[in-house]
Amino acid sequence: IRSRVHVMNFGLLSAETISELLHVGGYESVEKIVPIAEGSMSRALEYAENDATEILEDILKLYQSGKDWPSIYNFAERMGKSGQGNEYSVFEGLCLWIFEQGAKMKARGGKLPERLGRLQAAFQNFSLEQILTICDKLDENFKRTKSANLDRRQAVIQAFSIMAG
Repeated sequence: IRSRVHVMNFGLLSAETISELLHVGGYESVEKIVPIAEGSMSRALEYAENDATEILEDILKLYQSGKDWPSIYNFAERMGKSGQGNEYSVFEGLCLWIFEQGAKMKARGGKLPERLGRLQAAFQNFSLEQILTICDKLDENFKRTKSANLDRRQAVIQAFSIMAG
């Protein structure tokens, strides 16, 4: 028996295409979402449907506040609520995206994207190796939480602890 299944790889979409498709789908104010989606339409839709810009702003504020654990716990409670699975998924993606951007900045000797500009000084204090270690630990934290069906609130708290370096 021969399979008729073929693997088809699709390239990344341009920012203009994603923006156009989101507007056709009825989504407004997508300018801030499109760069974060990095060419992925499914990611762009998930981000548009779950207000990724607000979640990103919350992550950045909490990260900059240092170890404001009461605020982090409140945020973790919001992300960990049952029925908020997509918001938690957006949180995961955004945490990894922030540190991937930091790794790119360090490797290329450039600057962070404008949205993350306020973290420029913080990332200057990390070496590329430290940033990559944080990326790996975040990814491991999120995968462990999914595979073992652990409490997402604890994963959020752990993510902030990891991001603190």
